[in-house]
Amino acid sequence: MSELLSFHQKLRICVAITFFIAIFLVPWWILIPALFIGLFYFSYFIEFVIFAVLLDLLYGTGKYSFFGFHISIPLLTLIIFIVIEIIKDRLIFDNH
Repeated sequence: MSELLSFHQKLRICVAITFFIAIFLVPWWILIPALFIGLFYFSYFIEFVIFAVLLDLLYGTGKYSFFGFHISIPLLTLIIFIVIEIIKDRLIFDNH
């Protein structure tokens, strides 16, 4: 009898739960690099965008500018997610 979830899927669920708890307990400067590691480790780690938006909603000031242009953190994280997924497709990684 086969299992319902593979080891990799179980790991991804555990990581997502850990990140959700960490949002409330860990400083942002530790959590953001950990989210980037998850973004490179997992395929299509959309949780990166979800948790970045949640971090912005909880701790963001809403006043971000980049060279005079006002930016949106959810839009920025979505762009980062898409760019990194394109880069990962062009690099040689072990696909999970």
